[in-house]
Amino acid sequence: MDQLPTPHNNFFHFALSHLPSARSLIATQLDAEALKELKLETLKLETLKLETLKLETGSYVDSDLREKFSDLLFSVELAHPKNSESREANVYFLFEHKSQSDSTTVLQLLSYIIRIWEKRLRDGLGLCPIVPLVVYHGETGWTAARKLADLIDGPEALSAYQVNFEFPLLDLNRLSDQEIDGEPILRSSLRLLKYVAALNWFSICTTS
Repeated sequence: MDQLPTPHNNFFHFALSHLPSARSLIATQLDAEALKELKLETLKLETLKLETLKLETGSYVDSDLREKFSDLLFSVELAHPKNSESREANVYFLFEHKSQSDSTTVLQLLSYIIRIWEKRLRDGLGLCPIVPLVVYHGETGWTAARKLADLIDGPEALSAYQVNFEFPLLDLNRLSDQEIDGEPILRSSLRLLKYVAALNWFSICTTS
């Protein structure tokens, strides 16, 4: 994998590559309000073997997209797959971090997910659930579209024929320190990301 392009990305990648932190983020976010809005509340922890969580190697994005993605993709085995004879019964968790409210994020995520599915098909595997999560730590709250439909300019009568995609968002700016939960490394990392925009901490460290 190429080196990540910014100190924020490097730090996010380092923190979430720690498997206990990644497990903790999944465990704390599966029942979060953002996921419930996407009707993912049926995906409970008992359906997953979190001990099988692993960081997927390689990248599904080209050099242009890689500048926008931190490329953190995890796979987890399903405890009770729908098809018991499936060669691989996994759920993928796609973690992305943003320091700015970006109106194209929803399209970028969908492009990434499609690339993952295309590679699975080339490898002789079926499509699997992919749960994206954007961790945002900008100076102000997230204001960009989270639904693909909000980017499509067209009559309401055609909306039923469009792709229905929305991503859950963990907006650190809107959370108090006490509301940022998880195991110690995850909790400390998310709190640090929350304050770097205001303190310009990474710029200080990289220029000193």
